[in-house]
Amino acid sequence: MNRCYVLYTFMAEELVPLITSPVHSTALFSRAISNTSISIIGVGVTEAGLSGPTSQSLIHLAAILKKIATLLSNNSLTCPNPNGKVCVVNTDNVPGNGSVICKYLLEIAKSDDSVTSFEDFLRNRVTFHNTMVDRITSQRDGSGGMVPRCEPVPSKALVIEDLDADLPATFSSQELKSKYGVVVRAQSGQLDGDIALKLRVANGTHTAVAHVMALSSLLMTDALAKEKGDEKATTLMSYLDSYFLDQILVAASDQFGKKETESVYEDWRKRLCHPKFGLSTFFITQNGAAKGGIRIGPTIRDLIQSNETVAVTTAFAIAAILRFLTPAKPSRNAKNSIYRGWLDGHDRESVVVPSGSSDGETAVYADGLRYNLAEGWYEFRGSCNCGNKTRPICELLGAFGTTKQPIEYLAPIKAYLSKEDGGNLGDIIEEGGESANNFCICVATLYARMVAGDGILAILKELLGKDGSGFSADCKSLVDGISPTQLDGQVPLHYRQGAVPEGSNLLETSVGTKPEHIASIVNAEVGSVMAIDLHTHLLPPSHGALCSWGIDEILTYHYLIAEYFITAPAEVTPEQFYVMNKQDQADVIWKALFIERSPISEACRGVITTLVAFGLSKEVEARDLEGIRRFYIQFRDKGLSGTEEFSRMVYKLAGVKYAVMTNVPFDANEAAHWRPKRKVKNLCGALVCLFTSILIMDVTYCSFPFRSLFSFLVGISGPIPVRSPRGPLASRRPQND
Repeated sequence: MNRCYVLYTFMAEELVPLITSPVHSTALFSRAISNTSISIIGVGVTEAGLSGPTSQSLIHLAAILKKIATLLSNNSLTCPNPNGKVCVVNTDNVPGNGSVICKYLLEIAKSDDSVTSFEDFLRNRVTFHNTMVDRITSQRDGSGGMVPRCEPVPSKALVIEDLDADLPATFSSQELKSKYGVVVRAQSGQLDGDIALKLRVANGTHTAVAHVMALSSLLMTDALAKEKGDEKATTLMSYLDSYFLDQILVAASDQFGKKETESVYEDWRKRLCHPKFGLSTFFITQNGAAKGGIRIGPTIRDLIQSNETVAVTTAFAIAAILRFLTPAKPSRNAKNSIYRGWLDGHDRESVVVPSGSSDGETAVYADGLRYNLAEGWYEFRGSCNCGNKTRPICELLGAFGTTKQPIEYLAPIKAYLSKEDGGNLGDIIEEGGESANNFCICVATLYARMVAGDGILAILKELLGKDGSGFSADCKSLVDGISPTQLDGQVPLHYRQGAVPEGSNLLETSVGTKPEHIASIVNAEVGSVMAIDLHTHLLPPSHGALCSWGIDEILTYHYLIAEYFITAPAEVTPEQFYVMNKQDQADVIWKALFIERSPISEACRGVITTLVAFGLSKEVEARDLEGIRRFYIQFRDKGLSGTEEFSRMVYKLAGVKYAVMTNVPFDANEAAHWRPKRKVKNLCGALVCLFTSILIMDVTYCSFPFRSLFSFLVGISGPIPVRSPRGPLASRRPQND
């Protein structure tokens, strides 16, 4: 690659005298440019260095380029690149970093007349490449920051945009890509896609897990390398896998391609679980409020706008960020905007004033921010001003002082999600659709539980095993109560499983005094009560064919058949209808009542409600009857176990604890399913008592079919041994009656 000169920002102070002193400058360039050609200038200018033309890093870079311009102009130096342009490659992740560097260097050139035509040189002889870097590692313990930890080479360690083919040809070689992860993008928009995927996949999952781990006193992300033998690591990686598969992949596939998105996560997951790759979890939490919007917000936006399910994993990630940004005590205008939070498992009140004695040491994790695991506290910097009084989100959350019910946290959570330097979802939140509202309330529910001390990892483990739905469950499954916008008396009270489990500390938390607070809690508690159906015509899976279920059975229910004949052509007779098989009958009714007409009757709306509860909204919207049938077939293909699984799902969704069947004991078809296969001898005594009772009762005017019942019971019991009673049978009736 010919000659490469590297300027790192952490070396800036050492380079100042070398650049400003003629003697040292000559020595520097004689060492850096030991032959007569130059191709690449590699720089490491971070966000701080790209703040403006007065940045020392950019001033130093301008000095270097001026020297190169002079050497090139007097033929003391050549550039062998394809188009004769010196390539400046930055190794940092600021979007459009090359364009930003070029912009500020041109401003420096316009204000400096020391080099003739320096501005023209920058425009015509230098290319400032936009880049993306994904090769950041922690320092090795005891190295003083000079020896990095190891990790597998990322597939995209350095991505360089080269739209005009200015880079040396070696940069596009397969060897450079496979060994060092150098990728060259020659088409406009490709680098933007790489950056977006890195933010959503690698950075998004990193942010989602870092706050959880930091609050749980897990200091390094390499704890995830133990996923096969450690329960905490297993739970955390299951959480990240689900967040990617159910959320990021679904949201990103259309825009970036499913295969490309999957490859990014596969590469990142290998690194994340590598025992020698690990970053400080507390270090990652810096600027968490903005990271929530930059790294997680785009996924939320795409899911809601495309009517995809927003799962509890996404709400959990946002709730964990907000929990981390909650101070232990109410604070205003904290010194240097630094606030103190409390670690999971520690008492909130005890960390307000540290004891001063500790079993561990206070550690600095970044920019003067500290934590102390033994005393259970950590520090963070406030940001994201929001609310009517434009206070940092941490102050809004800390102002509550003690644990509140989810409904009371809803306003500050929505304020955070709406801010550009917060969730950056202002338009989504303002529109207030059902999915967005459910997401906000779900975040509030999880956040309230975290603040109440339920245990952030315990909540995560609970979500993993939540009634079989796991982390992929829709946010609406964790909606506790109703939002203030629904308190108009027009919201029907449907059953939904309680969002707050038994044993949660949140159940011991007092309820607010405002009407909307009380209404929300009452709605949540009443709506989660399971009912008992005392009279049904349902029969269980054990009854075989008598257990009617499936879309064809629903569509041919007698109410819908009656409605069909109201609308059916006159030439269609009941006799013609009933000679059809069940599926053909269902097809006719579906077409007449759900396609040719709007399904607005109570019977039709019941069908729609049922299908939507099963998650078949898209099939209903498309009027896709075959798609609906495929949903039921997946259960039928499993035989009896599938029927039982389906039955349990129906009872769960309906909120019915159990049903009492209305049986016809004299129907041989029914009785065959609960008639014991062997004769039951222990009924003999009961039958004798029954027989004796019948003998002493006057049943002349009783309509109950004792004879039939007795015959039935004898049939399942077998012959009854009759003994003489010890005494005469006495009538309890008056003799003259």
